[in-house]
Amino acid sequence: DFDFDKIAAFQAADVERILHTPGMIQSLRKVNAVIQNARCVQAIRQEYGSFSEYLWSLCGGKTICYVGHEQGRMPAQNALSVRVSAALKKRGMKYLGPVTVYAHLQACGIINDHLSSCSRYAWINAQYPTCVREPEDEKEAAFRYGLPSAKMLQSSHIAIKKCGRIFSYGFSPDCGDLPGVYQHGPA
Repeated sequence: DFDFDKIAAFQAADVERILHTPGMIQSLRKVNAVIQNARCVQAIRQEYGSFSEYLWSLCGGKTICYVGHEQGRMPAQNALSVRVSAALKKRGMKYLGPVTVYAHLQACGIINDHLSSCSRYAWINAQYPTCVREPEDEKEAAFRYGLPSAKMLQSSHIAIKKCGRIFSYGFSPDCGDLPGVYQHGPA
């Protein structure tokens, strides 16, 4: 249970205590970022009523199903997560890049990345307002359709988890210019 108000009230003594607690984050910058982010959430709650309302306002209030994701073609980030990350950073948040934001958007139900064979995919689509969208950016579109884009040709790799193994889409150093999906070992 993360208590934004409690964390936002932390002072220098709390930071020192955290830094000297075994098992806790040992980075002063990261501890300060957590406190700063809690204060930013307070400001967002003041303006929007809740952090949830703010996030849903950035996606039109609907769960998004991107074409291809229901078949397991999920990127680590997309244009929406880039926009949300930028909006959060503009409000003063730290350590919230597009990959972290994409994972959060999945976790809170804004992006439905369940496989179409998963019972949760149909359940979410039946229970909540949902919209289906094509991939929004060149990397995601290339990933969706299995085609390398100009950006991907410049060594872009998108890691995905599938069946407990880690794969990346891009170019194998062993295969020259052959694009594909390459297995890298256990997840």
